[in-house]
Amino acid sequence: MADIRATLETIERCCATVPGEVEPVARDQNLFELKISFKTWGLLVRIYETEDPRLPGYLVALRAHQKVVNVSQQDIDQMQNLEIDIASRRWVSGHATLWGIAG
Repeated sequence: MADIRATLETIERCCATVPGEVEPVARDQNLFELKISFKTWGLLVRIYETEDPRLPGYLVALRAHQKVVNVSQQDIDQMQNLEIDIASRRWVSGHATLWGIAG
């Protein structure tokens, strides 16, 4: 649990500590992929998020999922693209209202 708590606190402070932990999503320029590895638990977690200049200091998590890696690369890519598509739809549906954060 300590590693999960430490990782969540790092995310809250918007402090990626390892190069490559946060990357832009090629399929959607509005999204970033936050890559989290819980080695103790053997988990790979991906969070698709956005950062809107109208919300300084906020990171808006649009979708989180456990990355499955014990399948073919084609299946990994297909599953990941489905998750990105969900995040993209949430970005579109919430953008005008700032995802309910402000105002």
